[in-house]
Amino acid sequence: MDKPNNNPNPKEKEKPARIADDRDEGPGMIDIPHTIEVLLKNPPLLPNESKDEFEWIYDDFLDPLAPETVPQHWLVWNAAIRTWEVMRYRGMKVSYTQNQRRAAVEGLIRKAFQTSAMRAVREAGSDIDDNVERYFSDSEYPPLVAQALEKSGYTIDAVESEMFARSLDGLSQIDKLIASAEKLLMLFFREMEKIHGDRAIRAQKIADDALSSEDE
Repeated sequence: MDKPNNNPNPKEKEKPARIADDRDEGPGMIDIPHTIEVLLKNPPLLPNESKDEFEWIYDDFLDPLAPETVPQHWLVWNAAIRTWEVMRYRGMKVSYTQNQRRAAVEGLIRKAFQTSAMRAVREAGSDIDDNVERYFSDSEYPPLVAQALEKSGYTIDAVESEMFARSLDGLSQIDKLIASAEKLLMLFFREMEKIHGDRAIRAQKIADDALSSEDE
């Protein structure tokens, strides 16, 4: 079975093939410590995030690192948590921008409402609010609005550009969170290398691969 997309908020989710009872199998591995078992049952996820997908990330570290001691199990847990935080913030950039769509549509329709191109596509007697609602309820209407906006002097991707412009302040704050989380992740592996040596180096490679695949 293919693993689900590493995005914390995917359109489709699949149940991982691995189950908790077989996590203690593998060369040199000991049973998962009770504290981590408790954490795995209720990981620190947001309501829209998938526990199954978090377990995929955890397993990505667990299997290759084959922890033999309790501290090595904590290396697996913390590596998964910190990697997930970077993925979370990256996903937030997309959702934050998408959440600006309604305001962007309303602003553009308002600006172009009296143009001949916009009058040609909107229903007679409709007001700005009517057309905003229609934009989100009638799948055939957004392309007509895009064409009307283009004829009124805007670009064909005016809505997307306006969404991005409205998101800049928030995106800059999220970028700071991403940079901080990435820095903490790298510092974590650097400190863990002193304790766990090769395991920490392998954990960093797994995290890099997970974050790289998310960008593809």
